Amino acid sequence: MARFTIFVLCFVIFFLIGMLFGLDKQSHHFEENAIYPIKYSESLDINIEKERMHTLNTQKQSPHFTQKLATGLEKIVTGFYEGVVQVIYQISSLLF
Repeated sequence: MARFTIFVLCFVIFFLIGMLFGLDKQSHHFEENAIYPIKYSESLDINIEKERMHTLNTQKQSPHFTQKLATGLEKIVTGFYEGVVQVIYQISSLLF
């Protein structure tokens, strides 16, 4: 039974590490040193001002239900992950 539990915990850790690295790789779509041309026009200034006003208006609103749910799930998963790491650390300290 203990062997099965250790295997499951190892698989969970590898899965979570893979998820963290996978999400980090996915967020970098553009090359960091690449230069992307930007066309400038006067309408761009107007669009930027409208975007700023829109962002200010949306920031004043309370967080959406999805954001609250995501924050809650993040706390749960982080707590679970920390617990798993602590358990495996304690097991490894007993063995070595």
